[in-house]
Amino acid sequence: MKNVEMIYNPYLMETEIHFDGQEYLENKNSSLHDCKKLRLQLWMERLCGALEKDVNEEEILINFSGTAPDFEDLSLSCQQHNKKNTGTQFFCQHVHVMDPSDKIHQLKELMAEIQKGPFDELKTDRVQKNFEKSMNDEFEIAIIATMSSGKSTLINAFLGQELIPSKNEACTAKITRIYNREGQESFSAETYDADEQPIQSIREISPADLVSFNENHQIQTIHLKGAIPNISSKGMNLVMIDTPGPNNSRDMEHRNATFRIIQNEDQPIVMYVLNGSQLGISDDNRLLADVSEAMKVSGKQSKDRFIFVLNQADKYDVEAGESLQVAIDNAKKYLEGHGIEQPNIYPISAQLAKLLRMQKAGQPLTGKQRRDAYDYERFIEQPEMQMHRYPALTPSVQTAVQNRIEHATDEQEEAIIYSGVPVIEEVINEYLEKYAVTSKIKNGVESFRKVIEQEEMLMKIEDELEKNEAKRKELAQEIKQVNALLEKGDHGRALIQDIQSLSDDTAKEYLLKTRKTFGKKLLEVSEPLRQENQVKQREANLMIKHFQKEVEMLCSSMLIDLEKGIDKGLRHQANVYAKEYQKSIENLLSASIELNIATSLTESVLTVNLPDADSLIAMYTEEREVFVGTVTRRNTSKKWYKPWTWGESSTYEKDVYETHDFVDMDNVIKEYINPVDDYMENLLKTAEVQAQEQTDMFKKMFLGQLELLEKAIRKNLDRVQLLTTDQEMVMEEVERRKANKEWLHGIIKKLDVLLTN
Repeated sequence: MKNVEMIYNPYLMETEIHFDGQEYLENKNSSLHDCKKLRLQLWMERLCGALEKDVNEEEILINFSGTAPDFEDLSLSCQQHNKKNTGTQFFCQHVHVMDPSDKIHQLKELMAEIQKGPFDELKTDRVQKNFEKSMNDEFEIAIIATMSSGKSTLINAFLGQELIPSKNEACTAKITRIYNREGQESFSAETYDADEQPIQSIREISPADLVSFNENHQIQTIHLKGAIPNISSKGMNLVMIDTPGPNNSRDMEHRNATFRIIQNEDQPIVMYVLNGSQLGISDDNRLLADVSEAMKVSGKQSKDRFIFVLNQADKYDVEAGESLQVAIDNAKKYLEGHGIEQPNIYPISAQLAKLLRMQKAGQPLTGKQRRDAYDYERFIEQPEMQMHRYPALTPSVQTAVQNRIEHATDEQEEAIIYSGVPVIEEVINEYLEKYAVTSKIKNGVESFRKVIEQEEMLMKIEDELEKNEAKRKELAQEIKQVNALLEKGDHGRALIQDIQSLSDDTAKEYLLKTRKTFGKKLLEVSEPLRQENQVKQREANLMIKHFQKEVEMLCSSMLIDLEKGIDKGLRHQANVYAKEYQKSIENLLSASIELNIATSLTESVLTVNLPDADSLIAMYTEEREVFVGTVTRRNTSKKWYKPWTWGESSTYEKDVYETHDFVDMDNVIKEYINPVDDYMENLLKTAEVQAQEQTDMFKKMFLGQLELLEKAIRKNLDRVQLLTTDQEMVMEEVERRKANKEWLHGIIKKLDVLLTN
């Protein structure tokens, strides 16, 4: 058996693999050479195949040093490879490291220590704001579904109380953001209009308040703040988002919000709630198509973040022979039919979990709710009803769920676990630890790491100057030349001209690509209408309404793509401008800049005016007689007294015609697609204008920063120049700088510990 040492750092996203005395990923001939600085989940599926080829042993033991969730992913990947029977069997052994969630507290303590330290450069508003932003960034858990899926019931099950109204779920058209505030006993609420202007604020709300909010057409967004008690925040600022169903939203921006979440490159969790009894309703199609595309973007993480919940799984009567496993298999086939490979499906009874948690909290239940809650005995007595048994869980989630069962104080608490809802909560906990927490730690460290590295560089220069008289004179001359160039200002003017002359087509290229994709998808969704030209009016009406829904959601999907195109263009420009800046000052002093970009399309492009189905059908409807069959009639002309009729049959078949309204589908399609095409063209033009406006604003903002950057350069030059001109001052500074250097090295050491396993 060959031993392979593997070390994975999830904070720096760096991997080392050692065997035969060599570092495997450093070898340019390795098929995984490009993976050394990538997140493990992006290339894990390639690992076993590469090692099998290059190690060439029948048995390989991987000694993995890293976090428990990453080790579980590795173990699962090895198991899947072993099932292929390729000739090499893989085994895994875990070298445990510190829990990532414990490091967030250490990071905050380190920032407090830095604020008390001797370096003013580490206490600037910019450094503090960057750190606070990295620590306070929200992590979103979005819950989306089509109508009547029980989404509101599931949210209430998470909250342990009946807060979100479910009876009018079908007409809800509000986005509700639920902010986790650990330990807060009640929920407060703030409501906002379409322009995100506050409408009202309530310190302690009731379910009746939320019903009132839903009926208020002025309110577009609701912010609730309170405890989400059954999900561990892991040091994150959790926000649970309840989005209106895309098939019942009255507001296009709400529909856009759903697609924006699905395509979000920050990888929030998306919980897609399915109603097992209504699989296959057409409103799922476009939404699931976007989910399928999003799941294929960034390896395993993109797959992990989508949680498919099969709600109302307790409706199946296992005693009568109905199989929950069959229902799960059907859901899997349904999702795979939409291009979603090996979906994570979790059967649940949200209603049972909600009622039992309410009951255990001493909250009042109606008579029907008490009877429904009593159904928990079925989950205790029938193993087939225990939802946690069905999904494929990682070892850490299995352990967490089993611990909940073992520590359950009574049968009701045990039944809550069997409802399947706690399984989802543990899956969320695992995702947070595996991806969100490690990313947060990395961002927090990086918020002041660059400043510390620059400070360390300056101190090294100071150390050199202490010992080297020739170096001091040489550097003094260089500083004099740099200051002369700064005073002259030629390099600054040249940089401004260079940046002003730069043009970037990245956004435009992306927008045109989106337009092309839209045209292709529009043809796809219109294909069913093209199958038959003449269609009965009733059938045409159903086809058109379905087509209209598809087009509305397609427009929302493409709109988000355009937003991303503008953002990508600006991010590309940021890199180009930064390179220009670095290039212009590389002979002056090394420096770095950081730019934060946020962009969105203007409100004016959020409106698409699709033709009204009824008016179109009226325009292209004509009356025609249609043969619908025959009817048997008695031959009344056959008489005994008419010998010439004796040979005739006693009955005859008479053709029957009815008048039906038929719709010319070719004309209907043209009337639909033409304005949609026009809409997309106008949207593209508006997006191009928006991209150009953002570019101009971005250039202005960037150029406005150059003066501040030059001031920073001058400050550093003055600091070093002081040491080149006054030997006595150098000696006076030695002791002070020695203490500062020791302090700084201590901080760097603590940072290194935070970013290592």
